[in-house]
Amino acid sequence: MPPSPYVWQKQLPVAMHQVDRVVFSVPGTVELTTDLDKEDMCTVKNMPSLSPLFRGFNFKSAFSVLFPCAKIYAVADNLAAAMGVACMPSCRNLSAGLVVVLGTAPAAATFYRPPSHGVHHRHALSAKTIELAMWQSWIWFTKMPLNDPYGYCGGLKVSEDGKIIQLKDQNQCKIPHHQARIRFALDMLTWKRLRGKHPDLPKEMQGNLSEAEATKVWCSRVQSMVNVMAQRFHGVYGPPDTVVLLGGNALRCRGQVTKAEYFDPDCSRSIPVKVPVMIPESDSEQQLLHMSGLAQASAYRIQQVHAPGPDPLARGWTRGGEIYLWQRRPEIL
Repeated sequence: MPPSPYVWQKQLPVAMHQVDRVVFSVPGTVELTTDLDKEDMCTVKNMPSLSPLFRGFNFKSAFSVLFPCAKIYAVADNLAAAMGVACMPSCRNLSAGLVVVLGTAPAAATFYRPPSHGVHHRHALSAKTIELAMWQSWIWFTKMPLNDPYGYCGGLKVSEDGKIIQLKDQNQCKIPHHQARIRFALDMLTWKRLRGKHPDLPKEMQGNLSEAEATKVWCSRVQSMVNVMAQRFHGVYGPPDTVVLLGGNALRCRGQVTKAEYFDPDCSRSIPVKVPVMIPESDSEQQLLHMSGLAQASAYRIQQVHAPGPDPLARGWTRGGEIYLWQRRPEIL
């Protein structure tokens, strides 16, 4: 791991009783509706790609015997990715950024540093506080244009009053179609369908493209997605300083998707806003970002959690947003 001012370096091996903090990465969400102190957020809400038996799993109860002197808690993997990006040397002076993770189910996270309130730091960013958030509703409900004939499969069925939302069967396809919700246009099954390797769909619903042809379509879709997502980000935080694209299929877009471009919805002038897009060079670099985020999280405590909006699919995965305000620990300041 690269040197960091936030992490204490220790010589290995370290005896179990000497470990003072253990941070687990949860590929999903952590329970928010708990009466426990925010320092004890260590219970799984949902892991969509894993067994539902993980729901309610408490890391602190399960591992306190192994780590009797350690503080044990869990961090949602997408928050860890956002923390890792925010603490990169190239991003530490940035105010706000969008992190998109492609994969089995695309995910969106953000980081935001509020301005410092000190008299002598009027234009400086806070060194003590950082806001991290997951915005799964952006992925599930935001639509993006499709500039190819391959449409999408699955999707959501929303009632006229918007109160009832159901998942469609993956065999329900719109091919071609001019737009799709991001969740169903850039998931792993879409990539397999473009390649003609979807395990459950008939051949006539698949693209049967070569890897080069599928990559061209994929990059076009990713470009449409980052444009729409950057504009969505703008509506909450203002223009992002950077967009970071992670996930295995993100590497296919390196050198092809270099900036997000959109029009400011609050500006009458037709001048596009352009935001640089960063894609790590390799899987190992992405993994380091994630692991660094987990390590950085141990230097903070969660001061406040806000979860606006309902849970429309009752899966703990598509809430309107989960906003975490992290405060640097006093012993590390």
